[in-house]
Amino acid sequence: MWVKAVIYLTACAASIELTGSTAPEWVHLLPIGTVMGRDGRGPYTVRDKAHATQIVAATLAYQRGADIPVDYEHQSELSASNG
Repeated sequence: MWVKAVIYLTACAASIELTGSTAPEWVHLLPIGTVMGRDGRGPYTVRDKAHATQIVAATLAYQRGADIPVDYEHQSELSASNG
């Protein structure tokens, strides 16, 4: 039996300007509305707060308890050479 699975993943690139000596507690990464990636991917639309909550819940379910990876300065791509 063949089962077709469709998984939607969104990758975001954001630069965040820090104005103080400490990082902010919260960083806004998921805007309400329609956005395009800098590389032309999209458009991606988040309809409202309820829809954003569904996206976050689906992402957490997909991770099955694992931490959500955050790639600081491409370290996930360079981990072998950087140790």
